[in-house]
Amino acid sequence: MNQVIQPFDSAKFNFTKVNPEEVIFAFEEAQNDSEKYFDNVPHAVAYSPSAILINVSPIGYCHVLLIPRIQDCLSQRVDKESFLLAMYVAREARNPFFRVGYNSLGGFATINHLHFQAYYLKVQLQYPVEKAPMEKLTTVGNGVSIIQLVDYPVSGFVFEGGACLEDLSDVVSKVCIFMQENNRPFNVLISESGKRVSLLPQVLH
Repeated sequence: MNQVIQPFDSAKFNFTKVNPEEVIFAFEEAQNDSEKYFDNVPHAVAYSPSAILINVSPIGYCHVLLIPRIQDCLSQRVDKESFLLAMYVAREARNPFFRVGYNSLGGFATINHLHFQAYYLKVQLQYPVEKAPMEKLTTVGNGVSIIQLVDYPVSGFVFEGGACLEDLSDVVSKVCIFMQENNRPFNVLISESGKRVSLLPQVLH
């Protein structure tokens, strides 16, 4: 693996090839902010819905996969819209123990089809990165704080604040896009119902 950004290859495994029983539900944005539920709706009704899939190799309770616009066959790279979708999922779970994660290619992602991981972490249990000492670096114009991990085995950053979820998402997605374009792999962890995002740069091997 020597490139963080790679073209989608339909000949390789991707999430359009999963067993239909692995699809928990699919969803798309409504035109008028209304909420409707349809049971057993054919995929053709939504041209390319986002989907929540069962993770057949779970690492935790309720471990699922979030696939933005599944039929568009997007490669594993963050864009502004997909990251905001992941942030919304973290918020709408309405549970402080729910986490959403992302691994880039070169950062432990094994499938080049855009996806996020999501699962519940046990009550009162946190990842070490969530308890690491931190030092604030700066606050950007929209009120988002950029914080650096200190005295920690690996380098990393935490993003918090902003006037709204979209502010925080916009800052983090721009950093992710910058890293992708500079061929730097990374991992992301969205926690606290979308109020906090940890980003860990990695090194290509």
